[in-house]
Amino acid sequence: YVIDAGHPLMAGLPANFLNGVRQAFAMTGFDDRWLSTHAQFTSTGFGNLVPAGTYPSVMSARCGPGRVVLFTMNHFQVMNQAPVSTMVNNALNWSIGQ
Repeated sequence: YVIDAGHPLMAGLPANFLNGVRQAFAMTGFDDRWLSTHAQFTSTGFGNLVPAGTYPSVMSARCGPGRVVLFTMNHFQVMNQAPVSTMVNNALNWSIGQ
C-alpha cells in the first residue's frame, strides 16, 4: 500500500498492488528514525516467523550527500513487471538526484 504518494519513488504507482509471487521481509526493532516510509504491506501472519501486522516495504533517506532506498518486498522475478519496475526505475533516478 502506497502511503506517501507525493514522494518521487511512488510516482506513477497505484494506491496498492500485488505482483506475482508475494513475499516481503518483516523488519522490526530497528532504528528507523532516519528513514521515511513510502509504502507498507500487511501480513496476515506466517507461522511463528512473521506476526500479523503492518510493516514498511519501501523506505528512503538522505545520508549526507547520498541517498538510500530500501525495498523489503518482492522477488527478483517481478522486478521487470509494472508497477514494481516503475518503482525501481523511480528509485534509481531519485538515488542519482534526477
